[in-house]
Amino acid sequence: MEKKLKFFETENFKKAQKYWYDKLQAEKFPDHEKLVGTKLYLLPQSQSQYNDNVDRSNYDITLEYYLRLARHVEQEEFKSDRDRLIMKFHSEGKRICRIIEALQTLGFPCHRQTVRFVIRKFEHKWKIRHWQKKQMTSNLVIA
Repeated sequence: MEKKLKFFETENFKKAQKYWYDKLQAEKFPDHEKLVGTKLYLLPQSQSQYNDNVDRSNYDITLEYYLRLARHVEQEEFKSDRDRLIMKFHSEGKRICRIIEALQTLGFPCHRQTVRFVIRKFEHKWKIRHWQKKQMTSNLVIA
């Protein structure tokens, strides 16, 4: 009984693969795979360009910002569960779109402007950042 070849083991696939690898190499296209022995492995990629180009001072400032947020989130007595969750997720470094998704799954419908307003409100209150009055507007009145 013959062993059935997988598509990437066939002669046609290997010819096409060689053609495209040669073409990419001729065009100086950066390879995202590394050949180790006879196996190709994907090179690890950072989640954002920021991780590739960060300098130590920016890293330290960002770390201090999120540590201060986390400390204030633990100490603050929030009037609203939604505000508490927004600031908790933000202090963990989640993006606004991910915060909105998490809130919606927990039954707190909201908009990105609302999330941004709540973050700015508490940054201003905790003296982490200073926002001008015109930057503190929102369609929702949050007490």
